[in-house]
Amino acid sequence: MTHEELFAVVYMSSASVPWATHDIAHMLAHARARNRRQRITGLLLHYDGAFIQHIEGPEAQLKSLYADIRADRRHNNLIELMHEPVLMREFQSWSMGFSEVSAEQMRSFAKAPWNCEAAVAVTGRQLLRSFWQHHQRTAN
Repeated sequence: MTHEELFAVVYMSSASVPWATHDIAHMLAHARARNRRQRITGLLLHYDGAFIQHIEGPEAQLKSLYADIRADRRHNNLIELMHEPVLMREFQSWSMGFSEVSAEQMRSFAKAPWNCEAAVAVTGRQLLRSFWQHHQRTAN
């Protein structure tokens, strides 16, 4: 069995048109089905038309998905926060986890250092992982 290198991408973007709750639900259903087929996992956070998404998976599948995301006209102002190989998945149980967040939480994720080599107390990945673990405990 060949070992596939895992990659992760984190980006922020803004909706190009307002999204209703049912629009997000429809997009998530489509994304989750595609991600399961392509062995992609991740997390999508939303606040008032702003999104942060963390996706991870085998390099070829992730490149294809990310190219589609960049070309999607439903959002603009895409800012890549991280794009690098990773040793393990952060969201291995989630074809696409989702949560609404507060403005303050969105700002925290946007301002966090995303370089895994950063010599800081908390990186963006750690902040995201901590948020999702807390979200899962309080949702159950």
